[in-house]
Amino acid sequence: MEDKSDINWWQWVNDDWLVVGVGDNVSLYGMDFYATAIVGVSADMKTVKRVDPFRNGVEADDVIWYAKDGSPRVLLSKETGIETPMEWQPSVWDVDVSTGKGKMVTRAMDDVWEWDADPSGMVRYGIIWRDGKRAGIYYRGPDGGNFQKISFAKRQEASVPLPVAYRADGNAIAIDDSDGRDSVYELSLPSFTLGKKLFGDPKYDVDAVILNVALNDAAGFRVVGKRSRIEWLDEDLKDIQKGLDQTLGSGNARIVSWSRNRKQLLVEVGKPSQAGGLYYWDTNGATMQRIGWNNSVLKDRNLSAVSTVQYKARDGVPIEAVLTLPRGREAKNLPLIMMPHGGPRRETARNMTGGPSIWRSLATS
Repeated sequence: MEDKSDINWWQWVNDDWLVVGVGDNVSLYGMDFYATAIVGVSADMKTVKRVDPFRNGVEADDVIWYAKDGSPRVLLSKETGIETPMEWQPSVWDVDVSTGKGKMVTRAMDDVWEWDADPSGMVRYGIIWRDGKRAGIYYRGPDGGNFQKISFAKRQEASVPLPVAYRADGNAIAIDDSDGRDSVYELSLPSFTLGKKLFGDPKYDVDAVILNVALNDAAGFRVVGKRSRIEWLDEDLKDIQKGLDQTLGSGNARIVSWSRNRKQLLVEVGKPSQAGGLYYWDTNGATMQRIGWNNSVLKDRNLSAVSTVQYKARDGVPIEAVLTLPRGREAKNLPLIMMPHGGPRRETARNMTGGPSIWRSLATS
């Protein structure tokens, strides 16, 4: 890849090194492809290391694990070439991003196009894809050893949930929508069958599971409701969020990132009518420091009021909508402009804020 490659994503590996996903257009056998790879970048931005550049295929940027012992290591699932089927299919490599060197820990297997690892760095399963569908899984337990093939048999491939966290007892946690909403369940391994329901919201989907410090259980659940929120299980973060809600108003301050020990936080602050800003908070003290505004022009200015409302369709089905009202006007006898989105997806009041937009312009016209 050339020096002008796209930067697609980045992530801290430890305090001294980052891993950066890059991509560029390449031509192979007269056909155009978008090839991806990773590079290691030192925190002082003085050193860039290409990672195992002579054994890369088209897709070589799928990092499935980050070391938690302070070392600059990751597990990278990547294609290694274009000449043979085993080069096109991904294998897993233990990579030191500070040197760019890696060693293979899991070889490529027939029709396996995705790999996953547990918090210890053990590669636990690979997904078998055939004809665009999941056809089975190669799985092994937390102690390693050989992979065993788990066939889906008569189970619909879309009904087989995958782990979002591996528990210390050998089972896992998964998100599944079998009850009509995305909820969180225990997942038995190696059968990949659902067990007890751990958390769900009767009206809204669970968007993500927030992991604990050890990465082996849930610390909270992110729910996309009228406003995105996290239902914390971690007692310290639950108390912190409760204090933020009491001080700044419910939902107006959201913990968006945290240090390893969960003591240093990044908090986004803003009402639905504001673009808002990002703040740093060392919870050993009482004061947050603003890092920057989401919009440097609007800052914390109050814009047109935005809220989530519910109305009934002609057949009586309740439908939620995001309502923007003109600033400085009484909310009475106003014209209505409908802006249906493409769905199926949700928009929340916070998602619809953050700066100038067509709906704000129409509301003030």
